[in-house]
Amino acid sequence: EKRLGRNSRMSGFDDPGAFFSDPFGSEDQPEQDRAVRIRAKQHFRSFILEFSEGNFNYRYRDQLRRRYNVGQYWLEVDLADLNTFEHEELASLLLKQPSE
Repeated sequence: EKRLGRNSRMSGFDDPGAFFSDPFGSEDQPEQDRAVRIRAKQHFRSFILEFSEGNFNYRYRDQLRRRYNVGQYWLEVDLADLNTFEHEELASLLLKQPSE
């Protein structure tokens, strides 16, 4: 039976490490692809915040706020709305590469 001294440590026992996942790409992707994804995320964010059906009815911003307040972290978006918001490229990208 082996006992550890008061100041001894088990190798790696107290080091939890850090792990993460980047669903929008990694560092080894071509710079152009990364730029397209960054631009798409920016357009999507502005779409969510600014898309209005008139009379101050911000459909996606309000939907996101309601769902967030009850612990539901998802959003349902009509791709036709993206097209009317002058983001045809974004709608096409979401159809072709939804996980990106």
